[in-house]
Amino acid sequence: MEKLSERIDTLKPRNSQKLKADLVDVLIYAITLLLLINILFPIFNTSDYNWFKATITGSLFFVVINYFIRYYIPLRKNGRSIGKLLFNLQTVDYYGYEVKPSQLISKEAIYIFLPVLFFSKFTNLNYILIALWFLLFLKSVHNAYYLQRASHYQTLREAKEILVLSLQPNLREGNRPEKIELTKEQNDSIGQLLFIKLKEQNGVFKGHYKILKAKQKTETNDLFSLQKVARSKISKEDKDALYQLSLQHKLDTKTLKEQHKKATDELNKTYDDQVINTRNIELGKAQNLIDDNKEKEPDYVPVSEFVSIYQKFLNKCFEVEKTEGDKGRYEFEEIINEYNIDQFPKNYEGSKNDFLKSIRLQRTIEHGNTFIVDAEFIYEKEVTKSVTKTLEETVLDKKTNKEKVISKKVKEKIIVPKISFKTRTNSVICYRENEKLVFQFLKPKLKGKVAGRLKLHSRAQAVQSRSVTDLNANTITVDVTKFEEFFALHRTEE
Repeated sequence: MEKLSERIDTLKPRNSQKLKADLVDVLIYAITLLLLINILFPIFNTSDYNWFKATITGSLFFVVINYFIRYYIPLRKNGRSIGKLLFNLQTVDYYGYEVKPSQLISKEAIYIFLPVLFFSKFTNLNYILIALWFLLFLKSVHNAYYLQRASHYQTLREAKEILVLSLQPNLREGNRPEKIELTKEQNDSIGQLLFIKLKEQNGVFKGHYKILKAKQKTETNDLFSLQKVARSKISKEDKDALYQLSLQHKLDTKTLKEQHKKATDELNKTYDDQVINTRNIELGKAQNLIDDNKEKEPDYVPVSEFVSIYQKFLNKCFEVEKTEGDKGRYEFEEIINEYNIDQFPKNYEGSKNDFLKSIRLQRTIEHGNTFIVDAEFIYEKEVTKSVTKTLEETVLDKKTNKEKVISKKVKEKIIVPKISFKTRTNSVICYRENEKLVFQFLKPKLKGKVAGRLKLHSRAQAVQSRSVTDLNANTITVDVTKFEEFFALHRTEE
């Protein structure tokens, strides 16, 4: 089955819809909190029923009511809170299945149990913790709605810099490039007009949406007028005819509403598809320019060849001998030079001693261009061990004056070999440079713009249309209509 994660761009709602749904839920939460805890229950403040007790009672009622609002309703409505019901959204498992109770608890726990803070007398601390919760909510909004936009801007900006530098062939290294005004054709060739095109599409969509709503309003009014005329032609005494007419009017109204909803959904789907298509095309232009001008990747060694190469490397590490002197050290300089190693792994260096008998490659896991290797160091040393031996001795029995054999247990120390194993794990990047092998035991650290862009892209890719609590609960918010359409065609077990 095609996973939901592979179609996330086509199933997620517009950011404005999700933001409105989240704000509705937060407003319901805040209004309930203020009404119950700070207004309604403290009103009953008397000498026998003080403000603190009223606050505790209000908090208890709030926990129950908020549990119902934020957990019970979504559980019964397939992950749809009140805000999501209003805007036709749904919370589902990241692979498209119904959200589980444990995931909802993980997602909504901060909302449900926050009023417990009001049980404490440390009022200032409570306010600080609530403020921190609100900051986390704002961070969630930032991640979900603005991070991807920033990632897109970064991609377009980098493509523009590459194009500007290509227009200055005589620019010396280290000199600052001159500011060049690009033509509309040049900007279009690298996707710089992305947000202008999206704004134009949004304007066209609003125009079409306004026309569609006006048409639907006219159709609704016309139907109402026809129903009013039909009702006026029937006598009030004819109850059966009025009932049949009323029933027919309800059916006609329901059919018209369904037609209007279908037309609105089709318009929204068309607009969403256009937005996704435009974004992919324009960002694709920028990404193609970046890919064409990025540094050529090294000649990475395939895993089938790496296994034999690395075992030979381990054999050479085993054969390294100590330098002369009382405090002799194992010198790996020759191996470092042979394999162009930037930094020799310390866990290998510290594992080398006189008792080492062999080193073998235990396991290799390929992860992209990186190999995760487990090297097994086998040690054998002699240890002194106490053993008990039974010795037989012939002695003369004084009573019978006859010889007899007696057993005698004797402890003695013997030297025996002891074998031990230690596994050392490292991440290795192996490639050829000028026909020479290169080992990198530390992953190269990206710097400058490349590091910033990678961080921004990875964060944007991670959040997608999900909030921080969505990420922790492994859930995602989707448009109900798109979700049902997609899984109607892919309703098979993975």
